[in-house]
Amino acid sequence: MSSNHDKEAEVRARQKLLAARLAKKPAAPSSNKDHRPMPKAPSTRGTGTSRDPIVFDEECDAERATHKAKRAKRNDERRLKRPAIRRGGSSSVAEQQGGTSKDAQRRSKLASKPTPSAGSLSSILMSNADTAKYMQADAPKLLKHYDKIEPNDYWKNFRDWDFLSDLSLKMSSSNKNGQTNGKSVGKRKGDDTESGEAQLRKPLPNTFQSYREYCALWAPLCLDEARAQLLSDAMTEIPYWRKKPEKNPVRVRLQPLRKDVNGSSEDMGLQVKSVLTTDFADRSFMSNDIVLLVKSESYLWDATKGNHSAGGARKSIVGHIQHSRRSLDGLLIQVTRELWGQFEATEVVIVKLGCNITSLREFTALCRMDTIPLLDYILGPGQEKTSIPVTKGDVTDERAEKKAKKEILTAMGGSSALGRGFADFASKKFNVSQLGAISASSKEYGMGGFTLIKGPPGTGKTTTLCALLNALHIRQMNQYFNEVRKLAESYDAVVGKRAALSLSSATRKRPRILVCAPSNAAVDNIILKIFEDGFVDGNGNRYNPSMIRIGRGQSASVKDVCLEEKVERYLSDAMDIAKLGNSIEGFKAECRRIHSDITKLRQRMNAIKNAAPYQLAKEWEIRVDEEACRVYFVNHKDQSTTYEVPPPPEPGQRHFPAEAMPEYKAFVSRVVKMVERYNKISLKLERFSLCEDVAGATSKGQRAANSARQQIETHVLDSVHIVLTTLGTAGARSLEAASKFEVVVVDEAAQLGSKHAILVGDPQQLPATIFNVSGKTTKFDRSLFQRLEEAGHEVHLLDTQYRMHPMISLFPRRIFYDGKLLDGPNVKHPEYGSPLKRTIFRSFGAFQPFTILDLESTEDRAGTSMANTAEAQLALHLFQNLRSATGGQLGSRVAVITPYSQQAALLRRTFSSGLGSEYERSVEISSVDAFQGREAHIVIFSCVRAAGSKGIGFLADVRRMNVALTRAKHFLFVIARCSSIRVNPYWRDLVKHASGQSAVVKVPFSCRSSQCFTFPQLSTLKAEKAPAKPMVPPYAKEKDSEGHNSDGELF
Repeated sequence: MSSNHDKEAEVRARQKLLAARLAKKPAAPSSNKDHRPMPKAPSTRGTGTSRDPIVFDEECDAERATHKAKRAKRNDERRLKRPAIRRGGSSSVAEQQGGTSKDAQRRSKLASKPTPSAGSLSSILMSNADTAKYMQADAPKLLKHYDKIEPNDYWKNFRDWDFLSDLSLKMSSSNKNGQTNGKSVGKRKGDDTESGEAQLRKPLPNTFQSYREYCALWAPLCLDEARAQLLSDAMTEIPYWRKKPEKNPVRVRLQPLRKDVNGSSEDMGLQVKSVLTTDFADRSFMSNDIVLLVKSESYLWDATKGNHSAGGARKSIVGHIQHSRRSLDGLLIQVTRELWGQFEATEVVIVKLGCNITSLREFTALCRMDTIPLLDYILGPGQEKTSIPVTKGDVTDERAEKKAKKEILTAMGGSSALGRGFADFASKKFNVSQLGAISASSKEYGMGGFTLIKGPPGTGKTTTLCALLNALHIRQMNQYFNEVRKLAESYDAVVGKRAALSLSSATRKRPRILVCAPSNAAVDNIILKIFEDGFVDGNGNRYNPSMIRIGRGQSASVKDVCLEEKVERYLSDAMDIAKLGNSIEGFKAECRRIHSDITKLRQRMNAIKNAAPYQLAKEWEIRVDEEACRVYFVNHKDQSTTYEVPPPPEPGQRHFPAEAMPEYKAFVSRVVKMVERYNKISLKLERFSLCEDVAGATSKGQRAANSARQQIETHVLDSVHIVLTTLGTAGARSLEAASKFEVVVVDEAAQLGSKHAILVGDPQQLPATIFNVSGKTTKFDRSLFQRLEEAGHEVHLLDTQYRMHPMISLFPRRIFYDGKLLDGPNVKHPEYGSPLKRTIFRSFGAFQPFTILDLESTEDRAGTSMANTAEAQLALHLFQNLRSATGGQLGSRVAVITPYSQQAALLRRTFSSGLGSEYERSVEISSVDAFQGREAHIVIFSCVRAAGSKGIGFLADVRRMNVALTRAKHFLFVIARCSSIRVNPYWRDLVKHASGQSAVVKVPFSCRSSQCFTFPQLSTLKAEKAPAKPMVPPYAKEKDSEGHNSDGELF
């Protein structure tokens, strides 16, 4: 290995020297006949080492040099073994076109760029990616080659992990007052070079040149995050393992599988032959569980104290479980062969670290991205803005608003696309920005790509989401019925030999919409909103769409649409085998009868179509005698009937085709209804047949029964129009086996084959939590929504908020949304929040809808989190004062939120001590992250941080600040030590803003002990006086001549 590295270093040095020589060497005059080309570099063909760079003079024949370079490169590639996830040598554009067809299409756009002339430095084909930086500006992107990643790389990432070293490093850094040492933990093997670390710190770009480049940049970050998340869980759980018998380490004897002893693969299997620990709680292991094998239990506990010493003999290895098992005996563990050779201890301690199924699904999706229709749009937005969306800020009066809505509905397709009833409903219920978002989602359906909808707090995001689902459902239903009509008018389809197959094919055109949300609560919220409002059809009538929810919801109200519950009901109904068999035979007979009726109707339709060789005049109508199945003609002008074909119409006389005859249309309508009926009966027949298979598979073992059950789940998913699930569950096996979706709607932003994706979210709010320390510098925590927005994709903004009192919304609207977010008419109404508002104003003269309670407290570190006892007790005191002033009628309208989990736990203990165990009926306590997407009438926000100039930790995250300040409807109380939070510019601006509104209240206290604080009655407090000059924040808009800002509000 070292000799190869030396040779590669020598090659790179020679290439640099060559570049310098070519840059300095003057061009030889063409008239110099004595000039001779430089001697060729010796060939390395067949040597098995990295080839030397091809050296040639500037007058050397370019074509010959290019052929030699390609030939040498092909020979080099035959010798090299390409490891997964490591970027290999650079390659030409022509070579890269041998990759995926998607990549080839993207590179064809780049092919039109001018190429460097032969003989220039860029025409030299480099053999190593490190030398690509010496090429001209566009050359690295064109020449860089990325190796393909495989799903097995996920397991290799864990098997190569030195878990104890990373755990020790992390624990030692967290023990030093929570300060990290700046070292990244969880690095993979081969990433310890300086260039590797620098690459991991580079921010991810907004766009990507190819699928291979996308994977090469994302895969290492995904794998590091998977390790970091498992490490974070272990840091929390390991100190308590001795107190939990079901998690306590167990000593076992291992034996390599016989088939793997002399194998040549990278990995190998180990089997637990016996358990040596006598007193232990047996436990079950699931497929994909990650386990740690360590020689001595003391090594594990040393690592938890930060005392593990790296180097020397291998003390532990990591493996993963291949098959689920209910006990340790016979458990199969997959490990890396090379590391097992270094470890090789037959008696080991086995520790179950966990199973991060979500990260596994994410990595699997990354590996399969080249198969999805949305790939080109994910790599980089190809759409350009076709028009500037109309927002409410552009509408000045009611007439202009009506005109804007009419234009939006027309762009959506108007009444012809969605029906007059839905168009009228949408125009009345939604504002201009909401209607614009619904229109964009519906209008762009079928075109492919992404639709981005930004929904700031309180803008009716869930309501808008349900409405756009309604519009998409109507469009897809119209397509479905159009397909059924075509089928009804196709004689061969319903009469030929493959009639049943043709009828069933219509089901594939049924609506298919997937809705993903970040949490179970968010999914339930969407379902409950659909239950509450329903959908509106083209005639304006309310209806409930068929939908299913994957996973068990938190709300009991969604139980009827949960997949697991529905499958259980089906299986329970199928317990009676005799009854099940009778039902199956009955459905088969019904299908045969419907098919026979459709055939008869289609014969009559065909008779009308063939009744006359030409179109008849308008006074003639073609009818069919159903009993005799004979065509006759009715003249409505002279009320006559004949079996003879009428004469053709006179020149200029109006005439109609046979398909326009009333009876023909009536037959088509009947056939459409029968086809729909046939498909419903077919679905029932399929479901009952699958239930029968489950009953039969039970006797064949649990695995056969599970397989049959999964087929029922897939059937249920295929039979509904809308599937709702969390983002993590979107990779479930049952959903992978289901039919693909036409459109996917992601709330709070796919591995599924959707053609159109709608992302509904707000990048100004919290992203997904990441555990890897390099995630923020690399933009790994950036959502797809945010990346597409930064790359220039059009975003539809919901611009009117209906939640927060104007005094609460003023700061977030200006700071986080640049003044583009407006207050709705409801929150501007003087009585908004009454009578609660009047009661609190009357009882607490110092309180306003937005108030900062300035408390000179101190913070306490608890492990990796923070707590503040004084703030927790003030939050309880504030709640008790508010409840007393309102006569105990606050109910569940109060929420206490904090950024730190340790403070949330302290708040729960404090409220439980002060109010009893039933405090949860009166107040909800949560972290800011968990409360995202929620709201409350009164919100108490505990900032916790009170360490002077030492910083405020992740409280400084402006997105977390935005979420915390936008949850309240009527009153927001921020408990903070103002002198501490002022160190952050955003929090300093907030304090200045509150001071300008006389909304800062100093709270004195007395301290009997470090854990007991006494506060005065809050009704006696006075707010600090505002400065003599009105303090207008620097972000405020200019006022007009009347002293109002552009929103019509006084400062």
